[in-house]
Amino acid sequence: MIPKKSKVIVEITAKEMEKDINLVRDITSFYWETIRKNLSGLVSPVIKINGLGTMNIRPIKLVRAVTDYNAILKYITPKHYQSFAKIKDLESKLERLNKMTVLFDETKIKRANIKTKRDEQDKKNLE
Repeated sequence: MIPKKSKVIVEITAKEMEKDINLVRDITSFYWETIRKNLSGLVSPVIKINGLGTMNIRPIKLVRAVTDYNAILKYITPKHYQSFAKIKDLESKLERLNKMTVLFDETKIKRANIKTKRDEQDKKNLE
């Protein structure tokens, strides 16, 4: 399968649907913009995209990113006005990452509880 550029896909879709190319381009750009915001904004540990599947956050990379941002924050000194902006940006990213680790831990606990309940019910059914 040879990947196609978005420009080609937009033209093909516009012809198939008999719509204006600009309208189809605007709709697709809006759709992908919201997906990019959800992925980069760390909205949820699992993001489902119709037709493409699910995107999961890997816990190892999450922990690594938190440790990296903490290490960077230790070395930045707020001597200049520009460093304040960098510090605030890193702190906001770190806050989002910490929220995501909490969400990830909560979902992990929920999954473990579901599994134990299922295993207990299976044991009862076998007896």
